[in-house]
Amino acid sequence: LFRSGVNKMRGLIFAFAAFACSDYDLKETNPTNLGDVPIIEVDPLSLNFGTLSGDDDPAALAITVTNVGTSDLDVSLLEIVGESAASFTIWNNPGSMLLPPGGNQEVTLVFEPSGANELVAQVHVHSNDEDNPIVPVDLVGAGAVPLLQIIPDPLDMGATYVGCNKTNE
Repeated sequence: LFRSGVNKMRGLIFAFAAFACSDYDLKETNPTNLGDVPIIEVDPLSLNFGTLSGDDDPAALAITVTNVGTSDLDVSLLEIVGESAASFTIWNNPGSMLLPPGGNQEVTLVFEPSGANELVAQVHVHSNDEDNPIVPVDLVGAGAVPLLQIIPDPLDMGATYVGCNKTNE
């Protein structure tokens, strides 16, 4: 009984594959059919700068903005937004960029913690890509909490006697 059920199932799968699939109304997407449009690609979409203490040099990481479209991509603005935006800067901010088809530009971002714990922001890449006019890139870093350091170590306060007067009588 089980074996005949398996054979029936195979027959149903064959019938579905043979008659249910066809090319009717299916069209292949071809980038040449899009016309002349700019298409932005930003890589990576997230940067993690790790943990820095106050004594560390600022950390720098880069994103690459690429035009994968067929007409010029106008990147009009790069801006850092978010609660911890002050901890991140765009190094040598190019301002606006005009990228021809296939062109790219590397943008370096610098992290210098303005506080302790996790610091999060985004860089927004504004362009004339109609489908993606603003591409957000997540920025994450952490400021290390400084250790308390007592100098001299150890601090000697001298001998203190409990229950005695100043002359230790």
